[in-house]
Amino acid sequence: MCRAFEEVREETKHEQSIEIAKSLLEVGKMTYEEIARSVQLPVEEVKALDTKKPA
Repeated sequence: MCRAFEEVREETKHEQSIEIAKSLLEVGKMTYEEIARSVQLPVEEVKALDTKKPA
């Protein structure tokens, strides 16, 4: 049971990091690397979240 709670907690933390990263991308004043470091996500994941990047 404790493991299940830990998994839920980690998933919630990851989802929160994604939401924060999206907000920082919208502001547009930080690099992918700075955002990734700030929210503890991989740079590639932050890049994938950027919906404004050129195609």
